[in-house]
Amino acid sequence: MVAPRWPSGPVPWLAIVGMTIGTAAAFIPTARHLPVMKQAYSIGTLLFRSGFGFQLVMGSAIVMHVSEAFITLWICNKNKIPRGHTLGWFGIVLLIGYLGIHELKRRLKQAK
Repeated sequence: MVAPRWPSGPVPWLAIVGMTIGTAAAFIPTARHLPVMKQAYSIGTLLFRSGFGFQLVMGSAIVMHVSEAFITLWICNKNKIPRGHTLGWFGIVLLIGYLGIHELKRRLKQAK
């Protein structure tokens, strides 16, 4: 039984905070006036050369997280993980991306 488990340490929480701030700064113009969002938008436009470039990068990150979550569904179905646990893993990977897939693979390896 491979029950979903949140990866330990601060990195998953930092990933969620970073993704949330970056997405809000890129796609919500009214949020760009808030102190942290203003800095995130400035850094994003500096690194990616424009607001559109920043939106493109953050949109690509969202697409990757969704793709990774569906890959997780495939991995769980292949390993015959119960539906409830599968949905838990799907949610974890949707939130934090590859870190969740890595944790799932580690747990599957331990279960064998």
